[in-house]
Amino acid sequence: MNKTVDIDIHKRTLWFQEISPATTQKSLERFLSEYRIEKCTVPLDNYGHNKHYGFVLFAKESSTIDLMSRGKLIIDDQVVFIHRCVPDIKSSKYNRDIKTLIVTSTESQSLQKSDLEKYFSRYGDIDFINDNGNAAVIHFKHYDFVDLALLDRPHIINRVPVSIEKGDRDLSTSGLNSNENYPTTNNFTTATNNLNMKFATDLHISPPYPQEVKYCIHIKNLPMSIDAETLSIALNWSINDIVMKQSIDGQSSSTECWLKGLDDQEKINKFILNSKQRTIHESIIQWEKEEDKMDLCEYFRTGRCERFDDECHWLHVKCTKNDTCSTDCPYGHAKGIKSEHSTLNNVRTTYYIIISGFETKLTRKGLAQLLQEPEKYFYIDEKENHVDYISIAISFKIAKTFMKKWHDQCIGGHKLKCQLEIDRKSSTHRTLSTSRQSYNDNESDNDSRYHWSYRSSNNCSRQSSRCSSISRDSGQVFNDKETLQKDDTKRTIIGSTGFDEPSSNAKQSVSRSVSSDEWEIIQQVSGSGKKASLIRRKSDRKLTAVKKLYKNESTGDCYRELTALKMLKGVPGVVQLIEPEDESNNFERDAGGEVDLWIILQRAPTNSLKKFMDQKRGKYGHDIEVSSAIKFVQNLIGIVKQVHSRGILHQNIEPENIVIKYELKNQPIDKVNLTLLNFTQAYIKSNELTHINHDEGNHWYQSPQAYIQSFKNSAINDASAIVAILLWLLTDEIPQHHGNILPHHLLEIHSRIDRKISNAVDFTNRNQLKTYVIDTFNRAFGFPNYEPWTIEELDCRIESILELLISSDSKRNTIENIFQDLLHLATLPKLMSTASDHPPAIQKAADAFAQAKQEFYKSNQDRYVWYDGYCTWLHNKQNSVDEYRHDDILTYYWRNQNYSIITICFASINDEGRVITLSIGSTVQGKMIRIPLGQYSIAQDYVKELQETFTMELRNLLLSIYNKQKSGATVKTRS
Repeated sequence: MNKTVDIDIHKRTLWFQEISPATTQKSLERFLSEYRIEKCTVPLDNYGHNKHYGFVLFAKESSTIDLMSRGKLIIDDQVVFIHRCVPDIKSSKYNRDIKTLIVTSTESQSLQKSDLEKYFSRYGDIDFINDNGNAAVIHFKHYDFVDLALLDRPHIINRVPVSIEKGDRDLSTSGLNSNENYPTTNNFTTATNNLNMKFATDLHISPPYPQEVKYCIHIKNLPMSIDAETLSIALNWSINDIVMKQSIDGQSSSTECWLKGLDDQEKINKFILNSKQRTIHESIIQWEKEEDKMDLCEYFRTGRCERFDDECHWLHVKCTKNDTCSTDCPYGHAKGIKSEHSTLNNVRTTYYIIISGFETKLTRKGLAQLLQEPEKYFYIDEKENHVDYISIAISFKIAKTFMKKWHDQCIGGHKLKCQLEIDRKSSTHRTLSTSRQSYNDNESDNDSRYHWSYRSSNNCSRQSSRCSSISRDSGQVFNDKETLQKDDTKRTIIGSTGFDEPSSNAKQSVSRSVSSDEWEIIQQVSGSGKKASLIRRKSDRKLTAVKKLYKNESTGDCYRELTALKMLKGVPGVVQLIEPEDESNNFERDAGGEVDLWIILQRAPTNSLKKFMDQKRGKYGHDIEVSSAIKFVQNLIGIVKQVHSRGILHQNIEPENIVIKYELKNQPIDKVNLTLLNFTQAYIKSNELTHINHDEGNHWYQSPQAYIQSFKNSAINDASAIVAILLWLLTDEIPQHHGNILPHHLLEIHSRIDRKISNAVDFTNRNQLKTYVIDTFNRAFGFPNYEPWTIEELDCRIESILELLISSDSKRNTIENIFQDLLHLATLPKLMSTASDHPPAIQKAADAFAQAKQEFYKSNQDRYVWYDGYCTWLHNKQNSVDEYRHDDILTYYWRNQNYSIITICFASINDEGRVITLSIGSTVQGKMIRIPLGQYSIAQDYVKELQETFTMELRNLLLSIYNKQKSGATVKTRS
């Protein structure tokens, strides 16, 4: 193969970097389906996971040009970086996103700036050119223009042969530096290296931003009780840019803070002027503008920082005075210009992120594992009345990164709150500082700049007694999976009331207020301040029950549970009070007194769902079938719907609060009988005395919307908890949110889901099943980007998934067959109103839906008619989800009969505006059935794919409607 052919192949090849762990060769091909592809490769490692990159050879070079012009692409919910394949240049982080091209004359002839600009502008827009006779550096506006020029080698300008090389990253971000700053894969000549150094010293390079003083707002005389979140709300200022100055010595009567992030002096002056005489918590606040000292990188100052600007913990600011600046200039220079020993003042500000919101006490090691950062960045300060969990940050830049990552996020079931502080005076800092060398001994030379520095504390002697209370141990890790499992087995019985069989020597005395003449205790389990006992009636030793005991401080728990169970009397699948009801509790008699409150329940089945699954997994691993898990969840939904129908929300659905009864040891989970327990956190709509004013609720899994005030007492939280149980059944993992990554998108969990779906029995279309399942998880865990499930909608979705798993009726395998059966069922629904104002991405979806419906009509125009056929959208921003819908009517004609249904097209855009989610649905018997059509990049041409998916999923929608109508007709006939 000659060189021309090789270059042609390179021009038609693109690399896809930083792809999602979920991306496969097929999903990449599907994303690029509008282009002709000769080869698509996504390399895998030894474990079958992709290596986070892929490359595609297109049939035409125009395809690469079109893709590169789109900017960032989103594939499988992740932004990917794409670039061309240039010979002799490796695809590494040092060569990506570089916008500079070094041009040298091979015959030592002069190059005119105007000639260079005229010649190289054919490849793309140019920002500016630095020239120096027979050499120049061209700064393009986009990195792709550099690669296009490299692929067009050789170059001759006005009969002068020139050599071109890709510039150094430092040339792209901070001006011209020595080529020695970074490892290079380009074959730069010695002349080119010397040229770079000459440019670094002789040419004036415009910096990325001017070196001018930055200011912040200093606020004094704040009340000690104030916190950053309160200030953030009061001042309408991002909490990530509020730095509190706090002291734990308790001697100060006021505190202060700094507001950062506003570089415009005029705006700062205006803010201070408008805030004069302002009071916060009755304190008159003092405001002033002061210089905001930047955390500058010492290694960048001497040209030795090998990290990119966005990777370094300190700021990179290029010096604009070149070699005319002072010896202690703090800004960036080429390597060799400044001495390492002519240093600045090395005293740095240390920042502290104070983290709260943990449901359980953590060790230092457990805290580090939960937040996925090295243990050395954390310490725990135990006080008499509370515990402070603290992370140390060595610069404001990294502190702000941690704030964005942790504040107001649900991590490991904990809803975290964070506050950024400086000068947090604790003797712990001195202790940690003395060991800083041990931290850095294990780091590379490149990381030796991360040495800790702490300000001296003049009150250390007063606090020395607290040193022993600071937790720096390597003891029990509370979020370790094995420890969690052990801890779960010890949980209080109020969560399950399931017992092992009583032993013969378990007889104990009955507690006060329960007649010892009537009952005896045969087994007792206690924990978490509450306990439950298995008791037996003396007059009928076959009659056993469960007595739950509440301490006096748990009066609200007892009252809520007792009230709920009275209202749920006779509801199948719910634990019941014993009869007669007045003997089932002592609340009315002893509430408010010194006697512990109790209620007596009919004995529930033996095992909790957790214990049952632990036994199953211990023997069979993860081999619970998808169909069994789906059927189990369907049964649970049926019970929860009954609870909701009585005006009660459970608010604490988890595996420990579900007990099961089974006849055979190896009985499938979908064949067991369920009983729902523990209504201590229940919300009873008709009884305000049961309403919880604090953030309790489900601690096993707390959905994102549960932290929003308007959703705290919503039925959708029970629906999300049920889906969380489904994920746990399939993967053996409790759902946890990691920043913006949803629980089911984590690599290991996603892989387990894939394996489950691949092993689904009698199922050929695995992609369809996966779409249904993943969409179910998206809506349960993805608020606010996805609309949460109602319990009715979730019920319909679970039934749709079952339809995919169970062999379908051969008589209903086409849309026409289903319509023929629908003619005998149900009445015509009412048409809903529409509206027309929507953005371009929604207009694109409307056009795509219209073409899909038109294509369906062309294929079946003698039997089907759309009432509208086009999409005029109704904007429905309910529950903070930016969603649009369109209602149409599809009518089927057959033998002088007709049947019509409302079909609803849904479209929603994610918060970044890059991905659109499409689905179709319909209402039947007052319930919404919704079928996913997929997610697409707004830049993608998805019309053809939507046309194929639309017809297939329309058939599944109709089948779901038929099943619901048939079920309703059967019930009506029986009644």
